[in-house]
Amino acid sequence: MRERHRSLERLLRVKNQLQQMDEAKLEEIRRRKTAAEAEKQQLLKMLGDATNNDPLILGLACRHLVRSERIERELLIEEQAQKAELLRGTAQKKALENIVKETGRTIAREEEKRQLLDIGERLAARAHSSLP
Repeated sequence: MRERHRSLERLLRVKNQLQQMDEAKLEEIRRRKTAAEAEKQQLLKMLGDATNNDPLILGLACRHLVRSERIERELLIEEQAQKAELLRGTAQKKALENIVKETGRTIAREEEKRQLLDIGERLAARAHSSLP
């Protein structure tokens, strides 16, 4: 039982590390999404000032804006998928934490029973030896 408990604790540490990695991935996706939104805003600002820009530059900006919109949609989908993965991993980690706690309690109860049996055996041994 102790070996199982140690294995479960190791698994829990791995789950914690995986959750940290998933959180870092989500943060990276959000950073890229923010950068894409900022780029889109700059392009829209440039397009709004059409009188000071060359038509060729405006055409390139429009194409870039379309590409930026596509990237933003892809990042939104990726963000949602990563959030779902993070929630799934969190649920698994919580379930594993409960199993580890229950295993620890079981080990503690077994240890207490063993100690009580040892005490009982010692008391019984003394009782038999004191008889004439």
